[in-house]
Amino acid sequence: MPLDDRLFHLLESLTDDELQRLWADGLRRKPEQDRFDSLARAERIAALSKAWRAEHGNALLNVVRGPHELHWKQILIDAADKLHPDLKWTPYRLDDPHSAAEIEQVVLDLYDQRVGPVWDGLTPEERRKVSAGALLPGANGVLASVAGTVSTLAADRSLATTLLLLTLLERRRLLRALKSPL
Repeated sequence: MPLDDRLFHLLESLTDDELQRLWADGLRRKPEQDRFDSLARAERIAALSKAWRAEHGNALLNVVRGPHELHWKQILIDAADKLHPDLKWTPYRLDDPHSAAEIEQVVLDLYDQRVGPVWDGLTPEERRKVSAGALLPGANGVLASVAGTVSTLAADRSLATTLLLLTLLERRRLLRALKSPL
């Protein structure tokens, strides 16, 4: 996978603080881990992509494939499958005609379906966490029902990072739409 796939373009659109949030809150890595906090911006983006794809990918396959070979579309398909109601698989496949951008919207829609029914019962702090897309360790009860099981929330750093990225981008898109004249 070249260093210019859609994930790289999305990461490049983020601020340095947002990149740091993905690293710390999504992948749950310390700023100094892999010298992330001292890297140049382009190197931080590459390090984030590498760590994210490694976190998502199969450990055995990661040994034989390059650090950026796992397709962004596959990460999205897996996220959609995990969020799909009743744990059913989605119809998306790596070789289907759907674009990554289409599946990004599906992931957001599935996440909204999980959050919608429980939103009114969330505390302001829980709403802030859910709005940010962060699925933090220790989530239980209502927050756990948002994305599946407690073990999924605690263990799935790739899903947490995917939701965090997509919600950051969606929030930015909505703010731009509110600012633009009708």
